[in-house]
Amino acid sequence: MGERSRTFIRRGMLGPGSARRAAATLAALVAVAALTAGCATQPALSPEPRSIADAEGAGWPPGAPVPEREREGPIEPIAWWNEGPARNVITFISYGSSTCPYVLTALEVLADDQLSATFQKGAADVCTDDLAPHFHIVSAPEGATADEVFADVEWREPRLGDEDWVQAFTIMVIDPNLEPVDVPASAAVDEYPGLPALLPEPAPDAEQPDGPQALWLSPVLELADDRELTIITYGSSSCPLIPTAVDAGLASDTIGVTLQERRAPNTFCTADFAPFTSVLAIPLTAAAEATQVEFSTLVDGAERQVTTVDIVDLAG
Repeated sequence: MGERSRTFIRRGMLGPGSARRAAATLAALVAVAALTAGCATQPALSPEPRSIADAEGAGWPPGAPVPEREREGPIEPIAWWNEGPARNVITFISYGSSTCPYVLTALEVLADDQLSATFQKGAADVCTDDLAPHFHIVSAPEGATADEVFADVEWREPRLGDEDWVQAFTIMVIDPNLEPVDVPASAAVDEYPGLPALLPEPAPDAEQPDGPQALWLSPVLELADDRELTIITYGSSSCPLIPTAVDAGLASDTIGVTLQERRAPNTFCTADFAPFTSVLAIPLTAAAEATQVEFSTLVDGAERQVTTVDIVDLAG
């Protein structure tokens, strides 16, 4: 560089002062370009989210009052109250990268039966692409006094230059202090998750039913006393709606079926929407006249939601 500069000076193209000014200007431009390039390729990272949890850590906390969920199907957050009459502590379980776990950043009461919890993904140089549980123990805000309290949970992941990626859930805060509600045994003669094999494949553009269905899938059999009525309910795959009572003589053309959610004590009901099939034995005299089913769904063991549907005859 020095030899080439001297050649320019001898030829009279630049004087000594001009050469020094040009060199200084060039150096400044190079420095500014390097600084600008550095800012463009290394944008500022989001600040580390501030946790409001009193305690947190990897996995499940010791002595959890509910069993750890097996990681099959959708992984949703889990929450439970502390054991004891005072609802002063809530434990949340989040699922995400083990090196960048979610951080509980906000918790508030929206109503006596509703909470709002916000989690933000933690910052790290490298986030492993695994799925691991992380617990968050936090003092509960006052005001959530209903027997069943639900939490609207948001998992947020900041994206540079874009809006946050958000995954939203609504879950029940499990109360290990409440006495479990006994669910009567199913009135079905057979049951299984999913749809019956005899059901025709729906059209590709067909909408999924959002309520119970009733079908004759088997023909009337000679020398039989009953005819099989197949019902399909939709709801949580881990807490399906099952028939707990059948009234074949509700009306001359109507069969009454009581539905109730099957939920084991202190268990989670996944927030998916899956079909469940139950087969009922209906006396032939009632089956011959029945054209519809009145479903009465028990909610919280007392309130009833009534839906009447036509029986679809696929057996002929």
